[in-house]
Amino acid sequence: MSVGLETRHQLRGTYHLLSTPGQERPLSLDLRLAAPELHRLPLSRRLSVDGEVHATGLATQQPVKGTLELGGLLDARLVYDLSFEADDGRPRRMHGELELEARRLLGSAGRVSGSVFENDVEVARVLLFAEPLKTLGKMLLDLRLSR
Repeated sequence: MSVGLETRHQLRGTYHLLSTPGQERPLSLDLRLAAPELHRLPLSRRLSVDGEVHATGLATQQPVKGTLELGGLLDARLVYDLSFEADDGRPRRMHGELELEARRLLGSAGRVSGSVFENDVEVARVLLFAEPLKTLGKMLLDLRLSR
């Protein structure tokens, strides 16, 4: 039997449609991160993600699924690749990246910038935040073994 880990993760921020760049709208992600087979994590560095997205005017409390790829020692980056159905019933994909900067670790660690795509066409830009120390502490407290 394989042992895994899971935890919760929240990101809050804004997005704007490329068709209306001056209209920032709220966006939040409430995610469950899971490494179903803990022994494979050092090799794959990929976590499965599911949860809920709320983007005013785009996706109202819609389920979201995808992956979070953890960078290695030389690539201090996290890559979110998430899929969800918008309120209009069409599929969307959100791709976001968080780059850790050694000299500004606390300031950079909580900012995820990305885009939302419809049929591989970029339709929106996203900027999400998490307080790094608060988020890390909460993630560690929520950490659970799974089977």
